[in-house]
Amino acid sequence: MEGSTGSEIRFTCQPAGTIGEDQSRCSIILVRYHNLSCYHRIFVRQGYAPIRVAGSAKWHTFNLKYQDHEAAAPLRGGFALPLRQCRPAH
Repeated sequence: MEGSTGSEIRFTCQPAGTIGEDQSRCSIILVRYHNLSCYHRIFVRQGYAPIRVAGSAKWHTFNLKYQDHEAAAPLRGGFALPLRQCRPAH
């Protein structure tokens, strides 16, 4: 990143310790600039474990291939929108 005067903007973010493989946590880094009149939020996550968002619903880092089975790569498609379901609604 560079400032409007061409100056370089540097910052570091170091998580507070380590977490287990079955855990994950999130944070928001708030960058303020233009004499604190503008801001930019950077969302970060540590860990790959699903995060409970409401009731039994979970947010996964990877797409789901099946109901309880994540895809091998985060960009690989899952079961939620198979081609046969992508039809216009009547």
